[in-house]
Amino acid sequence: MKILKYSLICIALMAGASSCEKDGFVPLSDVRPAIPLIVSNGMEFRPGYTVRASRADGNFKFDLEIPASSGRSIKEITNIVAGTGPGRFFSRTPSTDFVYINTPIAGTGNKASFASTLTQFTAITKRAVPANNAANAVELPLQFFFLVTLDDNSTLVSEPVRVLVVP
Repeated sequence: MKILKYSLICIALMAGASSCEKDGFVPLSDVRPAIPLIVSNGMEFRPGYTVRASRADGNFKFDLEIPASSGRSIKEITNIVAGTGPGRFFSRTPSTDFVYINTPIAGTGNKASFASTLTQFTAITKRAVPANNAANAVELPLQFFFLVTLDDNSTLVSEPVRVLVVP
């Protein structure tokens, strides 16, 4: 008798839980902007875009692009943050985030590019580039976030972009 009673209670709870509908925004849902911002020279997606920097020459570059079919063009890269998140774009000042560049960089059509060096990274962030040997690659300790302004003055914030330092 107890087994029947507990079975009915479990069935009722399962029916009640499965009958709920999603209402509005759910924090774990994947919300994407209407116009995606792509790092066209990204080598891997781990889980964000990754560009490579050679330790031999120390240069790295970010090529940002929006789809030509969007009907918009990139006016400028307004701001670049090196950090753990894009908080500085939203009036927060985490101590782990650095304004990397806040001088606008003009875009051309649906593309814009920004180049930097490992030496400049160390000078701005006061973070050393991790050591690696001839057999492995390492990531810079901070990720890059881009605030991009479009021709209609709307803005896009990039996903985190990593820099992989190869020997």
